[in-house]
Amino acid sequence: MKDNYFKLLGLTFDPPETDTAVINAAIEKKRAEWNQLTLSSPNPQKYSLLISKLDEIKKVMLDPNSRLNHLNEINKIEFAELDSLLAQLSVKGYIEQKEIDGLSKKFGFNKKTIEKRITVKITENQASTSRDSKQEPNPVIIRQVEDNLKNYNQFHCANPPINTLYEFIVFITNKPELKGASADELRKNAVAKTQEYQRLGIASDENIIIKNLCAQCVVLFTNETEKKKYDNYLEGQKLKGIYAQIDDLGKISDNNLTNGNTVFSIIKKLTEVVNSSEEARSVFVDYCIKKRYTFALPTDDLVQKIHQCFFCGVAYIPDQTAIICTKCGNPLVISCPKCGTVNDHSNNNCKKCAFEISKMRLVGGLCDAAERALEQMDFDNANLKLKKADEYWPGNDRTKKIIENLAVLRKRCEDKVKGLKEKIREKQYHSAKAELKTIQQTVPGYSDTSIENEINEHIKTAEEWIRKARSTNDEGEIIDFCSKAFEECKDHPEINLVLKQYPVAPPTALTSVSDTRECTNTLSWKASVSAGNVIYHIVRKQDTLPLSPTDGDLIQDERSCHFLDKKTEPGIRYFYSVFSFRAGIYSSPVSTSTAVVNFADVSNVSISPESRKITVTWKVPNNSQSIGIWRKQNAPPAMARDGTPIGCISKSSFSDTSVENDVTYGYIVCVKYSDGKNEVWSPGYRFSATPTQPPDPVEIKNITKIDGDTYEATWAPVSPGQVSFYLSKTAESRAGSVISDEELTLHYTHIPFLSHTPTSARFRLVDFINYIVPVIRTPNSSVVGVSLRVSKVGCVRNLTGKIYNNRILIEFEWPEKITKVCCLYRNDTYPVDVNDPAAVKIPTTKEQYGRENAIKFRYVEGKRFFISIFSVYVQNNEEVYSDAIKYTLKGSKKSLVKYDIALSKGFFSKKYSCSITAECDQPAWELPVMVLVGRDRVAPLQKEQGTMLATIPAGKLSDKNKIYDFTFEDGARDMRLKLFFEKNEDYNDFSLIAKNPEKHRTN
Repeated sequence: MKDNYFKLLGLTFDPPETDTAVINAAIEKKRAEWNQLTLSSPNPQKYSLLISKLDEIKKVMLDPNSRLNHLNEINKIEFAELDSLLAQLSVKGYIEQKEIDGLSKKFGFNKKTIEKRITVKITENQASTSRDSKQEPNPVIIRQVEDNLKNYNQFHCANPPINTLYEFIVFITNKPELKGASADELRKNAVAKTQEYQRLGIASDENIIIKNLCAQCVVLFTNETEKKKYDNYLEGQKLKGIYAQIDDLGKISDNNLTNGNTVFSIIKKLTEVVNSSEEARSVFVDYCIKKRYTFALPTDDLVQKIHQCFFCGVAYIPDQTAIICTKCGNPLVISCPKCGTVNDHSNNNCKKCAFEISKMRLVGGLCDAAERALEQMDFDNANLKLKKADEYWPGNDRTKKIIENLAVLRKRCEDKVKGLKEKIREKQYHSAKAELKTIQQTVPGYSDTSIENEINEHIKTAEEWIRKARSTNDEGEIIDFCSKAFEECKDHPEINLVLKQYPVAPPTALTSVSDTRECTNTLSWKASVSAGNVIYHIVRKQDTLPLSPTDGDLIQDERSCHFLDKKTEPGIRYFYSVFSFRAGIYSSPVSTSTAVVNFADVSNVSISPESRKITVTWKVPNNSQSIGIWRKQNAPPAMARDGTPIGCISKSSFSDTSVENDVTYGYIVCVKYSDGKNEVWSPGYRFSATPTQPPDPVEIKNITKIDGDTYEATWAPVSPGQVSFYLSKTAESRAGSVISDEELTLHYTHIPFLSHTPTSARFRLVDFINYIVPVIRTPNSSVVGVSLRVSKVGCVRNLTGKIYNNRILIEFEWPEKITKVCCLYRNDTYPVDVNDPAAVKIPTTKEQYGRENAIKFRYVEGKRFFISIFSVYVQNNEEVYSDAIKYTLKGSKKSLVKYDIALSKGFFSKKYSCSITAECDQPAWELPVMVLVGRDRVAPLQKEQGTMLATIPAGKLSDKNKIYDFTFEDGARDMRLKLFFEKNEDYNDFSLIAKNPEKHRTN
């Protein structure tokens, strides 16, 4: 290797020594030093050789050209190893200060020398990405976990084997959603499983292993920090295999790790472990440098093209033809189910709407668990898993398909089970037994021990009573035993075989009475003379007589000898038959001799007298042909055709306008029917009404909250009538309407007054949203006023904001009964209202807020954020908003405020006229309150050091400047003036600078 003459002479070569006098002195100094060492050194030959080279050294070093050529040659040698290391360190695109420090110590070069040879940017020290720096759990517990998992797989024959505690806790609890759960949730499930196995009390080897693994879950999932250590261990295990591959390639040949395809393949595998192609590249570089392998990286563009499957994390290069992951079979491109935005593998929440897309990864496991539950006909468990799957990934095709399959299986099974239970409810156990056998053949796996036991027990008991009936000749005992057998099993075929020779006598003397007003029929008859437990079977039929128990509609089974039929239609001809029924045997019937018909009147009548008008509405009964109305003065007509007929175009209402105010009129409304031969009028609905001039509707002036739920309302005096308040279910206004008392009570709820005067009242409101309707009550009418909504929706409390990691975090306390808020912000002023089109709107549920403990959105440096939070309450599908709670978040960039002061004073005046012009580099912002301070001879440094002369109020800027004019008393001759902000915290947002401070003084 060529000698470095600079080093031999003790001279610097970076920068190189060029002073010939210094070089010549160094040569002579070394000559004397080496001559001495030839006599005293144990290796005199070395220094003799150096002395012999001095002439050559002198010739080279004292000639500028020769010295420069020598310098170029030795630089290649001296910096060769340094340049090689710098090249390797530079592949990541930067070199850190700590790496320069290490090179300086290793080679002895100063930092400036090293920095001159660096071709990439030099950065501050970055956070360590070394896998060695990540904390992992205690190795002892890790070995115990691995041993227990190995033993568990042997006992359980798990396929595929369970390799992590995550897989274990999901498998043992049958909860796929725990795959992405928090440490707290994992620990709670492990504790629950431990307690379950302790209750079982089975001390098998397998159960001991399970309890050990649950206990280890409790330890490793104590908190998120410990859980992260376990995650680091699992990641490290995956990296070990990749590191081994790198070692194999690096040790075999220096060329292996410079091959682009090979390195790209390794970076893809690393990406699947560390979930970032950029971090994977960094991990690869760090490991190769640590092992001193020669390597070369693929281009940045190629590395950045690496994507990961959203579900299984497998790395791939996007291809238009590849739309399904080859590993897990899920789509490679995933759109947010809520807003359709495409997100990448690194996102846990949708970057647009914040939907928690990370839970979509759990859907596959939930669908697997649902399918396993369906195989066991465990519909409830399957439905629970599918509900979660649909919540995590709405509209997923696989979930939809399983839900459809569940519906088919459940319907098929439930229809059959429903029929089975209906037979059991009717005590038809003989048929139920055959139905149960059919179900078990149709739906494999169905079993219900309680139903099977109930069927067998009742059939067995019935057969015992039948055996007793067959063993006696006494008619009374036979009937009694068969009746008891019938009570146990009503469809046992042997009961009829025994009783067919003992018929039951029919009831007699059936009569019917109709109540036209109520539209009901009352039936009465004489009891059967037969002994035993006799029940009466009542059958009804239209137009013709029922001849058998199944010929018509069964309306009742009665033990007594009378029945009230309330389910009749007016104008319909009914015939009735009553059969005696004993132990499954029917008698011959007793029947009505003629048809039973009801002629019902109108119902739900509403009467509204107005000025020179009476309006009536009603509900028309079914089967009516027409309506007839007659009128008399002072009292209602007695029957149809009595009085003056009123023409009625509508079948359900009429308005009589041929009336005078304050005169009473009587009416009768009759319904016309046909009894099959003749037209028949109903008895008629009779009423009276008095038209009058209604008062003007009342309008509420103001409603004020007194305290708690108590409010006070005021209104202008009214006459005639009395003011009452009612609650409406909707915001619909019927101001000025005149309504009847029936309609008032039907549509509105009365609000009792706690106290009242002719123009005010106090009352209590309970609901969050109330629609208050003022009503003027008069003897003949009620006049509806303008409705007013009163909202008790509470506002958020303790609203604060902060900036963290380039995000704005808005925190607050939720008011009672509120589960949704709406956050709006602008950068120029507060939002006008909740629908401000210029504001950014962020609706947030309490559940979404709970996941982040804040409302988050992007922060833009230098911007000011004017934020409004509205509480949202939902009632009757209507969103009601509270008042806005406002908050201003200040940007980190200060606004510069420049000001100028102009003074003038008359010759004999004792007051100065002052004009201050202020301008700001943020034209739309509002300047805070400022004060003008004066001090004798010297400008004040703080506002407390002088006399406050005036206060300049806060105000918005217009065209970047604002002018303030005012006067103040003349003080000292030489008073220096200066502006200050009234509040010290305003200096966080603004810098206040005088344009011409030397002129800001009094004369």
